[in-house]
Amino acid sequence: MFSRDQPLLHQLPDEVLQDRIITLLPSADQAAVRRTSKLLYNMSTRPFFRYLSLSEIPQIVKCCKVLTAKPEFADAVRELIIAGPRRRLDGPLFPSFLRLFARTVVLLRRVTHLDLNIIVGLAGPVVPSILSDQCDFPLLRELKLLDMSLLSPTFLRRHSTIEHLGLRQILCPCEPPVFDEHRVVVPKLRTFIGPFKLLPFVIPNSAVYHAGLMCGHILPPLRWVNLMLCLRKSSVPIWVFECHMRAFQKDMMFAIGDYLPELRVLRLLDKHVWTEPEARDMLVGLGALKTVLPQLRHLQSIELLLVEGPPNLRPNTEQILGIVSGFGDNCPSLRHMAMCE
Repeated sequence: MFSRDQPLLHQLPDEVLQDRIITLLPSADQAAVRRTSKLLYNMSTRPFFRYLSLSEIPQIVKCCKVLTAKPEFADAVRELIIAGPRRRLDGPLFPSFLRLFARTVVLLRRVTHLDLNIIVGLAGPVVPSILSDQCDFPLLRELKLLDMSLLSPTFLRRHSTIEHLGLRQILCPCEPPVFDEHRVVVPKLRTFIGPFKLLPFVIPNSAVYHAGLMCGHILPPLRWVNLMLCLRKSSVPIWVFECHMRAFQKDMMFAIGDYLPELRVLRLLDKHVWTEPEARDMLVGLGALKTVLPQLRHLQSIELLLVEGPPNLRPNTEQILGIVSGFGDNCPSLRHMAMCE
Protein backbone atom coordinates (compact mmCIF):
# COMPACT_ATOMS: atom_id res chain seq x y z
CA MET A 1 0.00 0.00 0.00
CA PHE A 2 1.18 3.52 -0.78
CA SER A 3 1.03 6.34 1.70
CA ARG A 4 -0.19 9.84 0.91
CA ASP A 5 2.25 11.35 3.41
CA GLN A 6 5.22 11.18 1.03
CA PRO A 7 5.71 11.34 -2.73
CA LEU A 8 4.85 8.19 -4.63
CA LEU A 9 8.27 8.19 -6.29
CA HIS A 10 9.98 7.77 -2.92
CA GLN A 11 7.80 4.77 -2.08
CA LEU A 12 8.84 2.72 -5.09
CA PRO A 13 11.38 -0.05 -4.49
CA ASP A 14 14.97 0.81 -5.32
CA GLU A 15 15.07 -1.89 -7.99
CA VAL A 16 12.10 -0.35 -9.81
CA LEU A 17 13.55 3.15 -9.71
CA GLN A 18 17.01 2.11 -10.78
CA ASP A 19 16.41 -0.74 -13.22
CA ARG A 20 12.97 0.01 -14.67
CA ILE A 21 12.80 3.79 -14.81
CA ILE A 22 16.11 5.63 -14.54
CA THR A 23 18.12 3.31 -16.78
CA LEU A 24 15.62 3.92 -19.61
CA LEU A 25 16.16 7.67 -19.56
CA PRO A 26 18.55 9.41 -21.98
CA SER A 27 21.89 10.50 -20.54
CA ALA A 28 20.87 14.16 -20.46
CA ASP A 29 17.73 13.35 -18.47
CA GLN A 30 19.70 11.16 -16.08
CA ALA A 31 22.00 14.10 -15.42
CA ALA A 32 18.97 16.28 -14.63
CA VAL A 33 17.52 13.61 -12.34
CA ARG A 34 20.75 13.46 -10.35
CA ARG A 35 20.33 17.12 -9.41
CA THR A 36 16.81 16.59 -8.07
CA SER A 37 17.46 14.89 -4.73
CA LYS A 38 19.99 12.81 -2.86
CA LEU A 39 17.90 9.68 -3.34
CA LEU A 40 17.64 10.12 -7.08
CA TYR A 41 21.30 11.09 -7.27
CA ASN A 42 22.33 7.72 -5.87
CA MET A 43 19.79 5.87 -7.97
CA SER A 44 20.82 7.53 -11.22
CA THR A 45 24.55 7.21 -10.52
CA ARG A 46 24.66 3.49 -9.81
CA PRO A 47 23.89 2.45 -13.43
CA PHE A 48 27.05 4.22 -14.57
CA PHE A 49 29.09 1.79 -12.48
CA ARG A 50 27.35 -1.34 -13.73
CA TYR A 51 29.78 -1.89 -16.62
CA LEU A 52 33.29 -0.56 -16.05
CA SER A 53 35.93 -0.74 -18.77
CA LEU A 54 39.15 1.03 -17.81
CA SER A 55 42.36 1.27 -19.80
CA GLU A 56 44.57 3.88 -18.12
CA ILE A 57 46.17 3.71 -14.69
CA PRO A 58 44.83 7.15 -13.60
CA GLN A 59 41.33 5.98 -14.58
CA ILE A 60 41.70 2.85 -12.48
CA VAL A 61 42.96 4.76 -9.45
CA LYS A 62 40.19 7.36 -9.64
CA CYS A 63 37.51 4.71 -10.04
CA CYS A 64 38.88 2.68 -7.12
CA LYS A 65 38.79 5.73 -4.86
CA VAL A 66 35.15 6.39 -5.75
CA LEU A 67 34.10 2.78 -5.19
CA THR A 68 35.86 2.48 -1.84
CA ALA A 69 34.34 5.77 -0.68
CA LYS A 70 30.82 4.76 -1.79
CA PRO A 71 30.29 1.00 -1.30
CA GLU A 72 26.76 1.29 -2.70
CA PHE A 73 28.31 2.11 -6.08
CA ALA A 74 30.64 -0.88 -5.77
CA ASP A 75 27.62 -3.06 -5.12
CA ALA A 76 26.19 -1.95 -8.48
CA VAL A 77 29.19 -3.18 -10.50
CA ARG A 78 28.43 -6.19 -12.69
CA GLU A 79 31.40 -6.15 -15.07
CA LEU A 80 34.94 -4.91 -14.49
CA ILE A 81 37.29 -4.92 -17.46
CA ILE A 82 40.85 -3.63 -17.34
CA ALA A 83 41.23 -3.20 -21.09
CA GLY A 84 43.79 -1.73 -23.42
CA PRO A 85 47.36 -2.94 -23.96
CA ARG A 86 49.01 -5.34 -21.59
CA ARG A 87 50.01 -3.43 -18.50
CA ARG A 88 53.01 -4.29 -16.36
CA LEU A 89 52.50 -2.67 -12.99
CA ASP A 90 55.71 -1.90 -11.15
CA GLY A 91 57.69 1.05 -9.87
CA PRO A 92 57.66 2.98 -6.59
CA LEU A 93 53.89 3.57 -6.62
CA PHE A 94 53.04 -0.07 -7.21
CA PRO A 95 52.50 -1.18 -3.57
CA SER A 96 50.01 1.60 -2.84
CA PHE A 97 48.16 0.98 -6.10
CA LEU A 98 47.99 -2.74 -5.38
CA ARG A 99 46.53 -2.20 -1.92
CA LEU A 100 43.92 0.21 -3.28
CA PHE A 101 42.96 -2.14 -6.10
CA ALA A 102 42.71 -5.11 -3.73
CA ARG A 103 40.45 -3.19 -1.34
CA THR A 104 38.22 -2.24 -4.25
CA VAL A 105 37.86 -5.69 -5.78
CA VAL A 106 36.70 -7.16 -2.47
CA LEU A 107 33.74 -4.75 -2.51
CA LEU A 108 32.41 -6.00 -5.87
CA ARG A 109 30.15 -8.59 -4.30
CA ARG A 110 27.65 -8.72 -7.17
CA VAL A 111 30.12 -8.79 -10.04
CA THR A 112 29.47 -11.34 -12.78
CA HIS A 113 32.39 -10.63 -15.16
CA LEU A 114 36.03 -9.91 -14.27
CA ASP A 115 38.65 -9.31 -16.97
CA LEU A 116 41.98 -8.09 -15.58
CA ASN A 117 44.33 -7.53 -18.50
CA ILE A 118 47.34 -6.51 -16.42
CA ILE A 119 50.72 -8.03 -15.65
CA VAL A 120 52.17 -7.68 -12.18
CA GLY A 121 55.93 -7.18 -12.27
CA LEU A 122 57.90 -7.09 -9.05
CA ALA A 123 61.58 -7.70 -8.54
CA GLY A 124 61.42 -8.09 -4.78
CA PRO A 125 58.58 -9.16 -2.51
CA VAL A 126 55.88 -11.68 -3.30
CA VAL A 127 52.81 -10.20 -4.96
CA PRO A 128 49.70 -10.52 -2.77
CA SER A 129 46.66 -12.01 -4.46
CA ILE A 130 44.10 -9.54 -5.73
CA LEU A 131 41.50 -12.31 -5.89
CA SER A 132 42.22 -13.40 -2.34
CA ASP A 133 40.39 -15.53 0.20
CA GLN A 134 38.47 -12.43 1.28
CA CYS A 135 36.72 -12.20 -2.09
CA ASP A 136 33.24 -13.64 -2.29
CA PHE A 137 31.43 -13.25 -5.61
CA PRO A 138 28.36 -15.51 -5.58
CA LEU A 139 27.24 -14.29 -9.03
CA LEU A 140 30.60 -14.57 -10.83
CA ARG A 141 30.20 -16.23 -14.23
CA GLU A 142 33.28 -15.20 -16.23
CA LEU A 143 36.87 -14.71 -15.10
CA LYS A 144 39.78 -13.69 -17.35
CA LEU A 145 43.28 -13.03 -16.07
CA LEU A 146 46.52 -12.24 -17.83
CA ASP A 147 48.66 -12.83 -14.75
CA MET A 148 47.83 -15.75 -12.47
CA SER A 149 49.77 -14.22 -9.58
CA LEU A 150 46.60 -12.19 -8.99
CA LEU A 151 44.72 -15.39 -8.20
CA SER A 152 44.56 -17.15 -4.86
CA PRO A 153 44.81 -20.98 -5.12
CA THR A 154 41.52 -21.38 -3.27
CA PHE A 155 39.58 -18.76 -5.22
CA LEU A 156 38.24 -21.14 -7.88
CA ARG A 157 37.22 -23.74 -5.31
CA ARG A 158 35.02 -21.18 -3.59
CA HIS A 159 33.42 -19.92 -6.81
CA SER A 160 31.71 -22.90 -8.37
CA THR A 161 29.44 -20.58 -10.39
CA ILE A 162 32.18 -19.77 -12.94
CA GLU A 163 31.23 -20.81 -16.47
CA HIS A 164 34.04 -19.20 -18.49
CA LEU A 165 37.64 -19.20 -17.30
CA GLY A 166 40.52 -17.61 -19.19
CA LEU A 167 44.03 -17.70 -17.71
CA ARG A 168 46.12 -16.34 -20.56
CA GLN A 169 49.59 -16.90 -19.14
CA ILE A 170 52.39 -19.09 -20.44
CA LEU A 171 54.01 -21.19 -17.71
CA CYS A 172 57.65 -22.21 -18.01
CA PRO A 173 58.41 -25.96 -17.83
CA CYS A 174 59.93 -25.55 -14.36
CA GLU A 175 57.17 -23.25 -13.09
CA PRO A 176 54.59 -24.97 -10.87
CA PRO A 177 50.89 -24.32 -11.43
CA VAL A 178 49.08 -21.96 -9.11
CA PHE A 179 47.01 -24.81 -7.68
CA ASP A 180 48.21 -27.49 -5.31
CA GLU A 181 47.56 -31.20 -5.53
CA HIS A 182 43.82 -30.81 -4.93
CA ARG A 183 41.60 -30.53 -7.97
CA VAL A 184 39.36 -27.55 -8.51
CA VAL A 185 35.70 -28.50 -8.78
CA VAL A 186 33.95 -26.07 -11.13
CA PRO A 187 30.88 -28.04 -12.22
CA LYS A 188 29.37 -25.23 -14.32
CA LEU A 189 32.56 -24.50 -16.25
CA ARG A 190 31.91 -24.44 -20.01
CA THR A 191 34.95 -22.67 -21.43
CA PHE A 192 38.56 -22.99 -20.31
CA ILE A 193 41.52 -21.21 -21.91
CA GLY A 194 44.77 -21.43 -20.00
CA PRO A 195 48.15 -23.14 -19.54
CA PHE A 196 48.16 -26.82 -20.41
CA LYS A 197 49.53 -27.61 -16.93
CA LEU A 198 46.20 -26.65 -15.37
CA LEU A 199 44.07 -29.17 -17.26
CA PRO A 200 44.29 -31.92 -14.60
CA PHE A 201 43.18 -29.43 -11.95
CA VAL A 202 40.24 -27.89 -13.83
CA ILE A 203 38.74 -30.24 -16.43
CA PRO A 204 37.62 -33.24 -14.30
CA ASN A 205 34.13 -32.80 -12.84
CA SER A 206 33.42 -29.92 -15.21
CA ALA A 207 31.23 -29.50 -18.30
CA VAL A 208 33.86 -27.94 -20.57
CA TYR A 209 33.09 -28.15 -24.28
CA HIS A 210 35.45 -25.33 -25.35
CA ALA A 211 39.10 -25.82 -24.40
CA GLY A 212 42.08 -23.65 -25.27
CA LEU A 213 45.67 -24.41 -24.31
CA MET A 214 48.45 -21.87 -23.85
CA CYS A 215 51.44 -23.92 -24.93
CA GLY A 216 54.80 -22.20 -25.38
CA HIS A 217 56.90 -25.35 -25.63
CA ILE A 218 57.25 -28.45 -27.76
CA LEU A 219 55.65 -31.33 -25.86
CA PRO A 220 56.47 -35.03 -26.28
CA PRO A 221 53.85 -37.37 -27.79
CA LEU A 222 52.93 -39.01 -24.48
CA ARG A 223 52.24 -35.62 -22.91
CA TRP A 224 49.78 -34.77 -25.66
CA VAL A 225 48.06 -38.12 -25.19
CA ASN A 226 47.67 -37.44 -21.47
CA LEU A 227 46.30 -33.96 -22.13
CA MET A 228 43.69 -35.28 -24.55
CA LEU A 229 42.71 -38.01 -22.12
CA CYS A 230 42.28 -35.32 -19.49
CA LEU A 231 39.98 -33.37 -21.81
CA ARG A 232 37.86 -36.48 -22.21
CA LYS A 233 37.15 -36.36 -18.46
CA SER A 234 34.79 -33.47 -19.07
CA SER A 235 31.16 -34.49 -18.70
CA VAL A 236 30.46 -33.30 -22.27
CA PRO A 237 32.41 -33.83 -25.52
CA ILE A 238 34.96 -31.23 -26.59
CA TRP A 239 33.46 -29.32 -29.52
CA VAL A 240 35.92 -26.41 -29.74
CA PHE A 241 39.68 -26.77 -29.29
CA GLU A 242 42.28 -23.99 -29.49
CA CYS A 243 46.04 -24.03 -29.17
CA HIS A 244 47.96 -20.81 -28.64
CA MET A 245 51.68 -20.16 -29.24
CA ARG A 246 53.28 -23.45 -30.42
CA ALA A 247 50.13 -24.41 -32.26
CA PHE A 248 51.38 -26.64 -35.10
CA GLN A 249 52.92 -29.59 -33.27
CA LYS A 250 52.47 -32.81 -35.22
CA ASP A 251 52.10 -34.92 -32.07
CA MET A 252 49.22 -32.70 -30.99
CA MET A 253 47.51 -33.25 -34.35
CA PHE A 254 47.76 -37.03 -33.99
CA ALA A 255 46.41 -36.85 -30.42
CA ILE A 256 43.47 -34.70 -31.54
CA GLY A 257 42.58 -37.22 -34.23
CA ASP A 258 42.71 -40.11 -31.77
CA TYR A 259 40.95 -38.61 -28.74
CA LEU A 260 38.67 -35.74 -29.84
CA PRO A 261 36.35 -37.39 -32.39
CA GLU A 262 33.43 -35.03 -31.64
CA LEU A 263 35.43 -31.88 -32.45
CA ARG A 264 33.54 -29.19 -34.39
CA VAL A 265 35.94 -26.22 -34.40
CA LEU A 266 39.76 -26.24 -34.44
CA ARG A 267 41.70 -23.00 -33.93
CA LEU A 268 45.49 -22.91 -34.22
CA LEU A 269 46.82 -19.53 -33.12
CA ASP A 270 50.59 -19.56 -33.50
CA LYS A 271 51.94 -16.34 -32.00
CA HIS A 272 55.45 -17.62 -31.46
CA VAL A 273 58.51 -15.90 -32.94
CA TRP A 274 59.69 -18.00 -35.82
CA THR A 275 63.01 -19.73 -36.17
CA GLU A 276 63.96 -21.81 -39.19
CA PRO A 277 63.34 -25.23 -37.54
CA GLU A 278 59.95 -24.07 -36.26
CA ALA A 279 58.95 -22.91 -39.73
CA ARG A 280 59.65 -26.42 -40.99
CA ASP A 281 57.77 -27.92 -38.04
CA MET A 282 54.72 -25.91 -39.00
CA LEU A 283 54.55 -27.53 -42.43
CA VAL A 284 55.02 -30.93 -40.82
CA GLY A 285 52.23 -30.15 -38.34
CA LEU A 286 49.84 -29.08 -41.09
CA GLY A 287 50.67 -32.26 -42.96
CA ALA A 288 49.88 -34.28 -39.83
CA LEU A 289 46.56 -32.46 -39.48
CA LYS A 290 45.71 -33.33 -43.07
CA THR A 291 46.26 -37.03 -42.36
CA VAL A 292 44.02 -37.10 -39.26
CA LEU A 293 41.13 -35.13 -40.77
CA PRO A 294 39.28 -38.31 -41.85
CA GLN A 295 39.03 -39.21 -38.15
CA LEU A 296 37.34 -35.89 -37.34
CA ARG A 297 34.00 -36.65 -38.96
CA HIS A 298 32.17 -33.76 -37.29
CA LEU A 299 34.75 -31.03 -37.87
CA GLN A 300 33.13 -27.97 -39.44
CA SER A 301 35.66 -25.14 -39.07
CA ILE A 302 39.45 -24.71 -39.11
CA GLU A 303 41.03 -21.35 -38.28
CA LEU A 304 44.76 -20.73 -38.66
CA LEU A 305 46.55 -17.64 -37.35
CA LEU A 306 50.19 -17.23 -38.34
CA VAL A 307 52.57 -14.87 -36.59
CA GLU A 308 54.30 -12.07 -38.43
CA GLY A 309 58.00 -12.75 -38.70
CA PRO A 310 61.06 -12.32 -40.88
CA PRO A 311 60.20 -13.29 -44.47
CA ASN A 312 63.27 -15.53 -44.72
CA LEU A 313 62.08 -17.64 -41.77
CA ARG A 314 58.38 -17.88 -42.50
CA PRO A 315 57.04 -20.85 -44.45
CA ASN A 316 56.28 -20.20 -48.08
CA THR A 317 52.63 -19.26 -48.55
CA GLU A 318 52.35 -21.50 -51.59
CA GLN A 319 53.55 -24.45 -49.53
CA ILE A 320 50.95 -23.75 -46.86
CA LEU A 321 48.16 -23.38 -49.40
CA GLY A 322 49.27 -26.57 -51.09
CA ILE A 323 48.65 -28.45 -47.85
CA VAL A 324 45.46 -26.79 -46.63
CA SER A 325 43.82 -26.93 -50.05
CA GLY A 326 43.39 -30.66 -49.54
CA PHE A 327 41.67 -30.35 -46.18
CA GLY A 328 38.20 -30.38 -47.71
CA ASP A 329 38.85 -33.63 -49.57
CA ASN A 330 39.93 -35.37 -46.35
CA CYS A 331 37.09 -33.94 -44.25
CA PRO A 332 33.70 -33.83 -46.03
CA SER A 333 32.01 -32.18 -43.02
CA LEU A 334 34.32 -29.12 -43.24
CA ARG A 335 32.29 -25.98 -43.99
CA HIS A 336 34.62 -23.12 -43.08
CA MET A 337 38.36 -22.55 -43.22
CA ALA A 338 40.21 -19.29 -42.51
CA MET A 339 43.89 -18.43 -42.54
CA CYS A 340 45.28 -15.03 -41.59
CA GLU A 341 48.66 -13.56 -40.75
